[in-house]
Parts: sequence; C-alpha cells; structure tokens
Amino acid sequence: MTNPALAAVLNDKETLELRELPLPPIGDDDGLLRIEACGICGSDIAQFRGELAWGHGYPVIPGHEIVGRIDQLGRHAARRWNVQEGDLVTVDPFLACGCCDTCMSGRYINCTNNWGDKQQSYGFIGTEYAPGLWGGYSQYLYLHRNARLYKFPAGVAANQAVLFNTLGGGIRWAVTVPKLGIGDTIVIMTPGQRGLTSVIAAREAGAGKIIVAGRKDSYKMALARELGADVTINFQRENLLERVKEETAGRLADVVLDLTPEATQPVLDAIEIVRPGGTVVLAGSKGARTVAIPTDTLMWKDITLRGVVGVGHREYRQAISIIASGKYPLHRLMTHRFPLREAETAIRTLAGESPVEEPMCIAIEPWLDERQHLQGDMK
Repeated sequence: MTNPALAAVLNDKETLELRELPLPPIGDDDGLLRIEACGICGSDIAQFRGELAWGHGYPVIPGHEIVGRIDQLGRHAARRWNVQEGDLVTVDPFLACGCCDTCMSGRYINCTNNWGDKQQSYGFIGTEYAPGLWGGYSQYLYLHRNARLYKFPAGVAANQAVLFNTLGGGIRWAVTVPKLGIGDTIVIMTPGQRGLTSVIAAREAGAGKIIVAGRKDSYKMALARELGADVTINFQRENLLERVKEETAGRLADVVLDLTPEATQPVLDAIEIVRPGGTVVLAGSKGARTVAIPTDTLMWKDITLRGVVGVGHREYRQAISIIASGKYPLHRLMTHRFPLREAETAIRTLAGESPVEEPMCIAIEPWLDERQHLQGDMK
C-alpha cells in the first residue's frame, strides 16, 4: 500500500489543517486500522481550544473514540488480539505498558511507563512520534503492539459502534465506580451524551430511581425519559434539593454523577443532594475553574467524593454487548456526521458555536464525502 493517509492535524490552538502522512510498514506485532468513524468527546473541544494541558502538545491528530476495520495485521498481533483483517473493532484509547505496578494493579489508565512521565492515549500523542498516525481524525490509525482492541459482533454498524466509549463511560462512572446497587437512587447532572448513556447504564444495573437534572426542558430531557429515566428536573425552574427530597421521601440520592462541563455550581449541588454515606462522582471537566469544597459537609455527611476519567476493560465489553443487543434506540443519540475536511466545524458544532439546535453525539467519518454530510438521527 503506497497511498498516504489524510489526517486533520492540530498544529496549534484552534489551528487544524489537512495533511498527508505516509502509511507505516507493518511487522509481526502491530497493525493498521482503516478508520470508519471517530466520535467527538468534550475533551476534544478543550484540546482544540488549548485548554487541556495533557498529552505531548502540538502537532497532534485528535480523536480517541475510534472505530474501524483491520486493514493490515501482523501474525503475532492477530493471535494476541484474536482478530483478523476486515473485523470491525474499537481501540482502547490508553496505550499502557501492561507490566508496571500501575498496570498490574488494574489501573492501566494511569500508566506512564511507555511515555516518560506522561500517561498517554490515542488522540494525544504528537505526530513527531513515528509513525505519526496516533489519532482518530484520520483515514488510518497505527495499531501499536500495546493497543487493546475490542471486536464487534457481525451486523453492528460503525455508526452505532462509535458509541462504545460514551456508553462505556456511562457504565463506569454511573455504576462501577460508585457501586450503584439494585434499588438505589441516582441523580445524573445534565442530559448530554454521557448523561444519557449513564441513564442506560443505571437502568441496566437495576437502579430503583433515575433522576436527570438539566438547565432546561428539551428533547434531551425527553430522550432521557425514553431511555429509562424516571424523573427529569429543570433546576432553573425548580428547586433541585426540594425535588430530590420529594422524589426520595427525604432520603436523598445514593449516587450523584456530575457531568456538567465548565460549570462549578453543580459540584456543590451534588454534595447537597447526596445522602449521608452516599457517593458523588465528578466526571465533568471544569478547565481551569476551581471549586471551594465544603469539607465539613463532606465530613459530617460521610460522603465519598470520586473523580473519574476513562473506561475500563469490563465496561467496554458491557458497552459492546448493549450496543449489539439493539435494546435501546441508540441512533437517537447520534445527531451529526461530518467528513474529515469538516473536522473543525464538527468540533465547533459540539461546542455550541454553530446555529445547530442542541447537538449531542457527533462523529467524523474520514471516508464520508462532503456532499454526503448528514444531520439528524443515524439510521
């Protein structure tokens, strides 16, 4: 294969350009992925704006929610990953060494052994690191020998599979980390893409009551109810604490998951509406904004406060199973598809900088022609 790969490269803050990068030779232990879709995460927006001090800087190919088909595969890699050329797979963003103390204890997300003093993932590795194809805003992705691949069952479409990371995050953040139990009450702060997949995760886990809080009534709130939320609260029109008390007979929530970007007040609200002995999970990036935590309240209410990032092996497996089951109308979450040449427009659309009404899940499809740009549900 001699043709180069076309990629959208972030050269500096808010400076994306299309570049051609050569395809690397593939040996026995690595591979090459032909990317079919890459979801856009909220962290992509922060990276684009230069607000995310993570990774190796510029230039870089963004994108870590990657789905594609195996294009080339080394013989040892095929056996190790249990895949073959043509399989539809997703790639765990984090590239861990697999053998340090951090990895061996199950926290491979925090591994820094491969990259000096930095934990690292696809979408954040600079193009100066050979072979340069380290991000999802590209036609091809280099499959490092330490990559973790997850194969989708036959019949799953790429434009559904691309929700693997969003749904996996919902499972880990709403269920695994806070140990959400059967019959528990969870409050999910904001009905964005992660909030809605957290509704699915909580419903699958047997939550007794799922409450979604948002700033306004919208199709997202309606979709939250369709996906399994029992109650939705517009906290701009209603008193959040009083409504949660009403819905829980005064007991308050067992788990509160804050997914709101930038806003800091929801952190304080979460601490207020969680029950004594409950758990607050923080998964919404606030950028450089800080929050004055009422530590006495944490102490006297005996609250567990957890920050989370990334998705684990088990959650990816569970997410793929849910996607393959067809149990939920996941196509309703996908609102836009963009070709590679419109990567900046895609990012700005998710950031709310376009006239589009309430975008939710957005994907870049590198082989989608500009004339085929689609808006609305992905069927």
